[in-house]
Amino acid sequence: MDEEPTRLLTLPKATLRARVQLRCGEHSWTVDEGFPALRFGRSEECELRIEHDFVSRMHGEVFHKNGRPYLRDQSLNGTLVVRRQGPMTALEDETVLLEGAGSLRLGHRDGPEIIFSVETLDPDGETWAGERMEAPSEEALTVERSVFHREGEYWTLGYAGEVLRLKDVKGLRCLAHLLRHPAQEFHALDLALVATDAAVPDAGVVAREEAASMHVSEGGSAGPMLDAQAKAAYRARVGELRDDLAEAERNNDAGRKELIQEELEQIATQLAGAVGLGGRDREAASDAERARVMVTMRVRDVVKKLLHHHPKLGGHLQASVKTGRFCSYEPREHVPDWEL
Repeated sequence: MDEEPTRLLTLPKATLRARVQLRCGEHSWTVDEGFPALRFGRSEECELRIEHDFVSRMHGEVFHKNGRPYLRDQSLNGTLVVRRQGPMTALEDETVLLEGAGSLRLGHRDGPEIIFSVETLDPDGETWAGERMEAPSEEALTVERSVFHREGEYWTLGYAGEVLRLKDVKGLRCLAHLLRHPAQEFHALDLALVATDAAVPDAGVVAREEAASMHVSEGGSAGPMLDAQAKAAYRARVGELRDDLAEAERNNDAGRKELIQEELEQIATQLAGAVGLGGRDREAASDAERARVMVTMRVRDVVKKLLHHHPKLGGHLQASVKTGRFCSYEPREHVPDWEL
């Protein structure tokens, strides 16, 4: 808890003390100086134990530090902060300052819900004040515009009546570029530059002659796909996953078992692609091929996250965005008037 938290919203400077009321089902807690942390997840070590496929073993915690309440997510599927006023915010492995009132939805838009309300102590030091403890209404989450806009470390994403905030990642930058130029194709090398915030042409693609002028090759080899250190890391991860799989089988945790098996299959696929017959290393792909793989993976990761937390936007992008060596955004019907 010593890391510097991301500030979703900051409390007024005059506020010296705050606490947070939490409720899940019939149980309630007050996190403050006297009870400084509430851990939640599937583990028996958690003060709030929640058995659900969307919930990680140690999903996260609400804790009190320096007179203020914070939320830390350390889960596989993330935590959705839904405030009664303002956009939803999806967190993954982040620590944020809590303010206002709303709910924490674990792992998915429709996942288990923890209601929260932050109370502040008035200047006389006698009265605590905060918003009502109730889940946000669906009407409070609506927005009329189509928004895909970056503000510092976060993106505001509005579509089909709902608005969500996500922390900046490379896949969001690639998607924003495609949304800015509907029905235009961009080479994966273009989008790889976008992902690093580098300037790229407003239209067209990076062709072979342009790639050459940037000293980027579409052919040739870059050596072994996996070095000895990478192979050792994969072996260590496989060992960890096998232990986790055994634990999931003992606990009859079908959801967790499926996630672990999926990751094991992904690692097996990576190793199969990197090692040929007789255990010989395969040569790494060209710059263009690495860009294709990177862009496709980054974009798909974002779309997968959106399908969890903003299904309407995730479904729209899944159906409209094409990835590969050339990428494009081509909605089947009306193109939204995006605010970018």
